[in-house]
Amino acid sequence: MSRATTVFQQTAYLFPLMLLGVVVGFWPTYFMALPSTRLSFHVHGSFMLLWMGALIVQATLFRTRQMVWHRRVGKASYVLVPLMVVLGFVVIRDVLVRDGIGPEARQRLTVPLFAILQFALTYVLAICYRRQTQLHARYMIATGLVLLYAGTLRIFLNWIPWVGNPPNANFILLEILTIALILNDRRLGAIRAPFVVTLALFLCHHALYWTAADWGWWESVAVLLRG
Repeated sequence: MSRATTVFQQTAYLFPLMLLGVVVGFWPTYFMALPSTRLSFHVHGSFMLLWMGALIVQATLFRTRQMVWHRRVGKASYVLVPLMVVLGFVVIRDVLVRDGIGPEARQRLTVPLFAILQFALTYVLAICYRRQTQLHARYMIATGLVLLYAGTLRIFLNWIPWVGNPPNANFILLEILTIALILNDRRLGAIRAPFVVTLALFLCHHALYWTAADWGWWESVAVLLRG
């Protein structure tokens, strides 16, 4: 079995677990509150679930050597991902209009805004390296980690709120998971860039969460996004 195949064998289990984490995390505040949820949140949530489903399908298609369909689904992402990014900014605007741009709101803004940018960056890198399977697969896993981050944050907030600082605990959880993936790469023979980049992005996001609310320019960003 090639190492590329080994990666996709592992993602066959990892992606469904990511999807489960997203569903469990959003269950109380989204799935149980569907009638009262804004349309933008519905569309954004649907696209997130569609992306998680696409990752599962793509890993399965690769493992079963159905490469024609793998490429077709991949090309569909050229439409899906820009829509996800645009809808992400629409949801951010709706939240800022609802909650204002006080210090706490500015701190919370770091979470979805940086997540959108991290998702977009890792997706673009995955496409840039689409002909290098080892890198392409790992950057696609990295896009799933961003959505998992959103799901596990809601698990902390909705299911175990007694954790002292849920966002901080969630950052630590995702950083540990990413380190585990780096160590798994080492076990497979070589540490590759995608998970190192992902860890660096999570660490930057973590630092931004604790510092951005006090920056004047970050308030300007919040005002701009609110419109």
